Amino acid sequence: MVKPRHRVCALLLLLGLVGGNLTWSFYNSLGSGLHDPVEVESLDCLRKGRGCRAQGTLQTSENVVTEEPAVHIETKVMKSSREAKWDLPALPPLRDVNKPCPDKYLTVNTHTWGRHHNQLQSVIHGLLMARLLGRTFILGHFRHAKAWHDVRDFYSFEELGRYFCIAEMADVAAKLKHEKSIACFGQDIHDMPIGKHLHLKCDPKAHFPKSFPIPGFKTVIQDVVPKLAAAAHRIINLSGELAFFLRPGLPYMAVGYGLLRPSAAVRDEVQRFTEATFKGQDYIAIHLRYREGTCAAEIETDFVQNFNITGKLLGELHAQCKVNFTYVVNTLREHLGITSAGDPNILPYPSFLASDHQNKAAEQDLLTKGAVFYSGKYHTEEIGGLHGLATDYFLLRQGYLFVGNSASSVSQNTCFARLLSIPWERACTGWDLTLFTEMTTTAASSLITS
Repeated sequence: MVKPRHRVCALLLLLGLVGGNLTWSFYNSLGSGLHDPVEVESLDCLRKGRGCRAQGTLQTSENVVTEEPAVHIETKVMKSSREAKWDLPALPPLRDVNKPCPDKYLTVNTHTWGRHHNQLQSVIHGLLMARLLGRTFILGHFRHAKAWHDVRDFYSFEELGRYFCIAEMADVAAKLKHEKSIACFGQDIHDMPIGKHLHLKCDPKAHFPKSFPIPGFKTVIQDVVPKLAAAAHRIINLSGELAFFLRPGLPYMAVGYGLLRPSAAVRDEVQRFTEATFKGQDYIAIHLRYREGTCAAEIETDFVQNFNITGKLLGELHAQCKVNFTYVVNTLREHLGITSAGDPNILPYPSFLASDHQNKAAEQDLLTKGAVFYSGKYHTEEIGGLHGLATDYFLLRQGYLFVGNSASSVSQNTCFARLLSIPWERACTGWDLTLFTEMTTTAASSLITS
């Protein structure tokens, strides 16, 4: 993110928005410490909208030399009457490296619950739940194209490891090989890489239903959280579906997603593309997701049945199923007061576009009106190639503004990460905070102690 004008920064910082005040006293029982000054300063400069080079974060274009004047996006909040307010969440205390991590563990089987960004949600929520349950999270694998892929090929968990207890399979292989004390909630462990490598099998008495209907998922989570908290087994293995819905609240999730970093290969590609393409300019990040034509139907089932959505909000969700040029410019105008100073048929600022390639007309229209796709060494992979998806994800995350489809896990994961350091209306432009606060608050939130 690059620096906007200071008066805009001041206006955006006045947005004191509430998604709940997250407290971190639970972390004190597992080790605490002071924030590293560089990390705090880096997070602070992101929140103020200044370009900065934070340790382990995406590189911005502050040090790029260019003769072109940088573009800085001017915004003003148009819908300040929204009832819900968002407070940027505090980071937890640093993990005490002199204190051993818990010798109980949690893993996630991502195999049967959706594609990459669904699986990423399962991994992040599993990591958060491990800490809330007093366990160490074991990094696992994504399932893609009938093969397992190490999560570290695409993401770095080093920054998260400063706050959370995280282990790699190699770290625990000696102590957990042939372990018998394993509670599996929803999916087995034996077909996962860790299960195969360490010869692990579930305790059959600890099984949980393999799947459950999405409408009413909060009831399922309410039932399972006490069972997870009471489990004395050395290893808990969660199904991808169960981990996906174990949502411990938006502030806590913003920390988990916001501290996730790209792998070195993805980081370098994101930096190369942004410096070559935007040359120090702010840009709008846009995500198109049509969900194989099922988006509208899923809004009517998953969203309406779970959250009783009607009226204007329902209409807004349906409109996000069909993001196009008109939707983008209307959303920027209505929510942030952004209008084009020149040709109204051109996007008002440089724009990055990520798409599922299911609406070629909308896609091409945005491209001809100023948006650009990622192009580079990963764009030639098959649609859905994991390196390309991860590159798109971090390009979306570092846009000055983000417009996407709130029914898409790609857009959701982008929004969640941005909420650690960016005010709501820029982080998730056009989305409804009240809905997302409700959607991400389950019985898992009760494990966060005050």
